[in-house]
Amino acid sequence: MDYKDCCSQLWKRNPQAHSSDTDTAIELLDRLEPTLLTSEMPSHKTLLDLLAVASSLTVPGFDWAPLRLRQCADRCIAVLVTRMGYSADNYVLGISDFLEICAQYVRPYFGKASSRPQYTLMGSDRRDRATEFGSQQWKEYPQAISAFTWSLQHLDNSQIENAVPSILPVITTLLDDYECWARLRGLDLAEMLLRRASDTFLRGSGIAALIDSSLGNSLVYQADAGDLGPKLLEAAFRVAILASSVLYTDISDPRYTRQWWGLTDRLITNSIYVSDNVAANIALCSQVAPLCQKLGPAIARHLRALIGVLTQHLHSPAMLSPKVCNLHIVLVGQFLALSDACPLRIAAYTSEIIGALAVSWNSSSNINNFSATDMHEKIEQLRSRIINAVKALLAIDPASVRAAVQHLAEARPAAFSEWLEITK
Repeated sequence: MDYKDCCSQLWKRNPQAHSSDTDTAIELLDRLEPTLLTSEMPSHKTLLDLLAVASSLTVPGFDWAPLRLRQCADRCIAVLVTRMGYSADNYVLGISDFLEICAQYVRPYFGKASSRPQYTLMGSDRRDRATEFGSQQWKEYPQAISAFTWSLQHLDNSQIENAVPSILPVITTLLDDYECWARLRGLDLAEMLLRRASDTFLRGSGIAALIDSSLGNSLVYQADAGDLGPKLLEAAFRVAILASSVLYTDISDPRYTRQWWGLTDRLITNSIYVSDNVAANIALCSQVAPLCQKLGPAIARHLRALIGVLTQHLHSPAMLSPKVCNLHIVLVGQFLALSDACPLRIAAYTSEIIGALAVSWNSSSNINNFSATDMHEKIEQLRSRIINAVKALLAIDPASVRAAVQHLAEARPAAFSEWLEITK
């Protein structure tokens, strides 16, 4: 088998999900797997080339790699890593193999290296030169991103920091792009780096600050991005929270509170733009709990606005769809987080919160009308969470909660009998 030709055909295949193209790729991989098992051992360079190409077909979310092709490529990778001397059960790439894949299958599609240092280790004379990518070829060959993602996922954890000059430019290039799909890929890679490198290194090198400064455009809801809009928003907040957690660790530092207040401001501002998009509201509102965890009682500065964001969406009937029911579940969970963070201040909004919870409870009261098992389970989960929220508010402001529940029970005894019982 001509391994070089096999690599070329698999790498340069049409990046659209044409069935004929997929079938051709599967045929090649089906021939490659037994050949590797039975033929003479190829060179390490050939095996690495085949691994880079096959790995570009295994990362989900790319148009050219449907599930059946990814499964076929995974089988080939299992054979390749074994022949290369790695464990088939838990293969971990060495730094030299990772850098070679970057040199051959990533850097050529992003541009030439610049001599401008991209980051500096704090308190050190070391200047690490990271590749500054100026080319846009990666848009024509997004398989370069896929191969890079797989390689980074499997790079030896102890070598992450040594590989940063090859990792960081890919991330910043994608984060700075105007297309949502590219930024979403960049966010995935940024999250991987933030989770795997040490906090000390990320702070000292300036990498965490660089990633944090690159998130601005992604922290704004893109209404014209379709399904990618909510995904981008959720990923951007997740990475912003990770980066901020690395950068700001001293709660007594004024910058700590300022940073987390800034993210809370972004959440509130975005609530104007997401409108009635259910997926975007889930992505956005689910960030309240982690912000509460970081700010604690200081979240009270934005309490009025956050309660307004959460309550407005509980007026959509939970029974409309599983997605709307999921939104209600998320929203009620955020009320619990706010109650834990600033119980003394939230008491001022007891009546408003109880009223919104009552609307959600009432809209999900006819549980027997839901024939689908998954919807039935979601409604039960929602109602259980609402009961927990009422109990939490009862512990904070018993007089107001009892009065509000008594009023609801008088108006609709059957609907709110369970609430009345827990307030006795």
